[in-house]
Amino acid sequence: MKKKENNILWWKSGLALFSRVSSWIIGPIFFAVFLGRFLDKRYDIEPWIFLSIVGFAIVIAFFGIFRETKREMKKNNRNTKDKL
Repeated sequence: MKKKENNILWWKSGLALFSRVSSWIIGPIFFAVFLGRFLDKRYDIEPWIFLSIVGFAIVIAFFGIFRETKREMKKNNRNTKDKL
């Protein structure tokens, strides 16, 4: 019975990792686009604030993705050692 459950849910951890990594891409950049456009219109210095905030969001997204993949690699290494 346990083998059947493992075969059915083998994709669950991959989907969870995909959603976490995607949120690190979408979240900061989505927020930065709207904030940058708002501040550029408010201070009338287009596109400098927009570009700097989006650039900073890309850096944040990169480090978030790096952190998530590093965490997942540690988890997979622990699981591999446990199976040996």
